[in-house]
Amino acid sequence: MAKKRKGKYPNLDHSQNTKSRGDYIEVDYINGVKDKNGREVIRSLTEQEKAWLNKFYGEAVAMSDRQLNPTPEIMDYMKKKSEYKKSIAKIRKEQKVKTNKQIEYLQSRVVEVEQALDFLREEQGVFHTTCEEQRKLYSTNNTRNFCVYNNRKARGMLIELTTESFDSLVAQHWDSLATFDYDSQDALIEIVEERLRQEGFLGDLRENEKFSNSSDDTDD
Repeated sequence: MAKKRKGKYPNLDHSQNTKSRGDYIEVDYINGVKDKNGREVIRSLTEQEKAWLNKFYGEAVAMSDRQLNPTPEIMDYMKKKSEYKKSIAKIRKEQKVKTNKQIEYLQSRVVEVEQALDFLREEQGVFHTTCEEQRKLYSTNNTRNFCVYNNRKARGMLIELTTESFDSLVAQHWDSLATFDYDSQDALIEIVEERLRQEGFLGDLRENEKFSNSSDDTDD
């Protein structure tokens, strides 16, 4: 279970969000910005504006169920939708068919539930009201979670590639680089990726692609 965050605007507080979300939460300006002479160049956000931004980041970045699906009634509909989709998958697996009258009926029930969810979310002031919009959020979140750069940065494992460090790596791996028939920078990337795979930091790219597509049939 996710740890309950504290404070009035937890989604605007970097310390209460995972490091992998850091680059996606821009809040440096919320309390105003002054130039070097102390003159205000960006005013502070009002409480109403902070509440709006907190709610937006809660949905779009933190993927908070409390904000995406804020009422027990909505959660009940979510459970019904999940049950219908599981039943469809079970019938397809057991009967080895893509569709039949039973599946068509269950699919019609899914559509009805999604329409009800869209209405209820809009009624509660959810920004991403439709099931399609929420599917896109989950797809983006999956992509972010499996981004190698994002994960390495969150763990402090990135190396700043300056001219000096690049030249140093080229010199270190010159024997390997000399065997490539293309640009040395591309070759160096391959060497680094292979080292990451050997050390278990980078899985098979096909495996990552499989996981990144895992939201195609997500229940919102």
